[in-house]
This record gives sequence, C-alpha cells and structure tokens, in this order.
Amino acid sequence: MAKSSKNEIKSMAKLAKQRLKSGFWEECQEHVSESVTKAKEEGENSSSVIRYYKSRVTRVIGGYNEESEAFYQKVKGILDAYGEVSDIIGRLCDLDYMKTLNFQQRERYLTDIASKYRECKERYDQEKKFEYSRRIS
Repeated sequence: MAKSSKNEIKSMAKLAKQRLKSGFWEECQEHVSESVTKAKEEGENSSSVIRYYKSRVTRVIGGYNEESEAFYQKVKGILDAYGEVSDIIGRLCDLDYMKTLNFQQRERYLTDIASKYRECKERYDQEKKFEYSRRIS
C-alpha cells in the first residue's frame, strides 16, 4: 500500500474516531427522530426524511468539496433572494469562460451547469422541507 494511501486511511480513521467521541452519531439520531416525528405529525412520509438525513450525513462524512459547495451556495443565494427565476442558468454560468468555448464545448458546459443546478435545487428543496431548526455539522 502506498504511503499516501496509508496516511489517507489514518486520517479518515481519526476523523471517524472524533465523530464517535463528539457524539456526532447520537446527535444525528436525535435529529432524525425529531424530524420523523414532525413528519408523521404533518402527514409526511418518514422514509423521505430518513433519505434526506442519510444524504446529508454522507456529504458531511464524504468530505468537503469546495467547488461544489461554492456552487450550491451561489444557487442557494439566488433562490433565497429571488426564488425560481427563468434565467438561472445564465446567472450561474461564467460568461467570460463561455466566450472562449466553441459551440460544442459551450453546449456541454451549459448542460453541466444545468445538471449541477438540478442537484443543488433538489438539495435546497430538501433542506427547506426537512431541516426545521438545527443542522448536522
């Protein structure tokens, strides 16, 4: 096994141990239980709440991706400020970068932006729906 791979595994193990010691999992369970209870009271499907928290924990544990998180924050800012707008893709793309692309590259870039937006919009909707008062972090 390569030295960097060993270091990466040790780092991941250290983070897992910190989560155990800090009560991360107990806090997660508490959030899930509270949210499931609220969902049942409001007539919502509890399995969708569990799926939401599962994806949220996976993001927390999986590591922080600055680029995708920055994109999400940009989407979230637009949605919070203006709601759903018809020119969202235009607001999210880098116009200077697009000028350097040929037609096919531009189409691919816009398709990628649209795909990322759909994922962020789904995350945004889930957070608005299921995240009542606290956050897992």
